[in-house]
Formats: sequence, C-alpha cells, structure tokens
Amino acid sequence: MNVSELKKMLEKYPNDMKILTTRHSDYILIEESEWSVVNGVAQDGWWVMRSHKTMSAENKKSEKEYLLLEGN
Repeated sequence: MNVSELKKMLEKYPNDMKILTTRHSDYILIEESEWSVVNGVAQDGWWVMRSHKTMSAENKKSEKEYLLLEGN
C-alpha cells in the first residue's frame, strides 16, 4: 500500500473515528508520534529489512524511505 492508496481508503471512514493498533493482546489509540519515516530495503516483495550500518553496498543502493506505523 502507498500513501495515495491509504488516503483513498481512509475516505470511507468518518473523520472522528479513532484509530487503534495492537499492543500485546489488546489495543491502544494511535498517536501522531507513532508515525515516522524510516529507511529500509524491500526484500522478496512483501517484507522490508531495517537499514543498518553494516548492510551490503547492494542493499544500501536499494534503500528507500517508508512511512512506518509503530506496532508490536
């Protein structure tokens, strides 16, 4: 999903609806501080490896920015 697709999906919901995320076996309300932009490297088309100092030059050149919503 990209930001454009997320915005379109959110249009379906009421503006005052609260947003939750999972925390262990329950939920918590999402706060703005839980969203951030991170660097990562797409792997196998469905998961993204965290960027780190010791990653290969090949991975480094494939690094991109992603919008991250913190979770468990």
